[in-house]
This record gives sequence, C-alpha cells and structure tokens, in this order.
Amino acid sequence: MEIRRVQDSEIKQALDVVLEVFMEFEAPDYPPEGVASFVKDVIENDGFKAGVKSGSFPMFVAVVKEEIVGVMTMRKGTHIMLAFVKKQYHKQGIGKKLFEHILGELRAKGDSELTITVNSSPYAVEFYKKLGFVETDTEQEKNGIRFTPMEYVTPLSHVIRKATTKDISRIAEILVFVKRMKFRPIFQDDDYSFGELQVLSVAEELKKPELLEKMFVYDDGIVKGFIHIDGNEIVELYVDYFFQGQGVGAALIEFAKENYTVSFLWAIEKNVDAIRFYARHGFHATDTKKFEEGTTEYLVMLEKK
Repeated sequence: MEIRRVQDSEIKQALDVVLEVFMEFEAPDYPPEGVASFVKDVIENDGFKAGVKSGSFPMFVAVVKEEIVGVMTMRKGTHIMLAFVKKQYHKQGIGKKLFEHILGELRAKGDSELTITVNSSPYAVEFYKKLGFVETDTEQEKNGIRFTPMEYVTPLSHVIRKATTKDISRIAEILVFVKRMKFRPIFQDDDYSFGELQVLSVAEELKKPELLEKMFVYDDGIVKGFIHIDGNEIVELYVDYFFQGQGVGAALIEFAKENYTVSFLWAIEKNVDAIRFYARHGFHATDTKKFEEGTTEYLVMLEKK
C-alpha cells in the first residue's frame, strides 16, 4: 500500500470512493437535505476540485494495486475535511496511516505542536477517538449535516515521514559519521573514510529526486535516523551515533515492515551488531554473499522470515 498526494488524473476516482462510502455509511444518518448538501459542496463542486489540484485542499490517497481505497483531505492546513475508506478495507489501519502521513507532512514544516480539527460525522466519532481526538462540543447540524467538533493536540513524540530536501544535509551528516565510526575499523581505508566520504558530496548525491523519494526519516524535532527503501529491499538504515540504543532503528524497520513489502537487505558480514539487530526484527542471514564493491569484505544477504 502507498500513501501519497492524489494526482490530478485521479481526482474523479478519489471522489467516487468518497461518494460510495458516504452513501453507505454516513447518508443514512442525514436527512435528504444533508445528503444533497454534501454532494453539491464536495462531489459536484468544481471549485473544490480546482482547490485539490492547486493544493488549497491537499488530498491524500491510499493506493493498493493501483486502486484508490482511502481518501483524506485537509482544509486550512490542519482541518480534516474528508476521510473515507472503502468498505472492504475497513479495520486494516488505512485511515490511521493516512492520518499519520499527514501528521508527518505537517511536522516536516517545523511545527513542534500540532492541533488538528475535524467535524466528525456520527459514524466516524469512534474512529477519531481511537486516533486521540477529543470532542470539543456537542453534536451540531448545519444544512442537514450532523457533526461533532473534535480536536487532536499533541507535541508528537516522533513521526516517521518521507524525507524532503530540507533533510538532505542532516541525512548526509548521519550517514557520513556513522559510516566512519562503524566501517573504518572493518575496511581500514582512511582515504575513503576521510577523503572520498564527505558530507557535501553525499548531500549532492541525495539531491536526486529518485533517491530522496525512497527515504524516510525519524523526526521528533530532531532527525535522528533514516531508512532507504527500494522495492522489496532495505537499502540503508542509519541512526545518528548519539541516539543509538533509543529505539530509533527499531521504529524505522518496523515502519518499513508495516508499510512496505520489504523482504531482504544486505549487511557487512563483520558488522555483527547490525546482523543481530536485524535478526531481532525478523531478518536472518542466508548463505548468499557478495563482495562489497572495491573491497575484499563480504556482504551477506538477510531475508525476512
């Protein structure tokens, strides 16, 4: 499953999902006036659709096998305007993942404390309570639409979010420092560790969009680690040396397992600490090995079992 912003060509498909779920689960709680109001203000509203395209109403979708199965749309930055998941995908955590993805984007803007609001339909009140929302007023009705104002306030202990260009220098710093600390004793190549391996050159490489879009960072106000996922492979996972042993790496790898079909990775055979760490999270060494490029040290393949 992939969580991302909707593409312009997908807006109709996303709104079809919204209407389908609304009619089955929410319309029964509304009078005809409310149903008509929702259809007019959302489904048939060209101004709203234009706002989705322009980013005024950021719309996020959950996609499974090229099918949109969930939709969440924001208004005024921190107000949830729409949140719908197709019936056959209920109780699979999709709504929660959409919400967490949006929190990650908001956190990436530098917000240390977030207040998210929603006017919940009667059907969705319990869903929002499970996410941590609280009711801020009693149920109300406007134009036939019944809703309960709710609010989510948290300093966010941490989020794992997609990396942005603002993270490049921090990712490069983590990668260079950890590689020097962990790999210099193994490779004993100071020309590489202190010559070729430089923050500026690594940061320049990270500017490639096709690389950065596959990276996710652990952010609790400080970016403390990152993971690089490419298809089924965990390509890299590094945690800042000063924050190791605090559950950052565990959070990153569990995020990968929960949200992506990761099944293998490569680790330096002599990096026994890493191999033990991965084993604790279900990735075990196989008999498959290859040389680290340009060295005589082996990489061993670890597979999820």
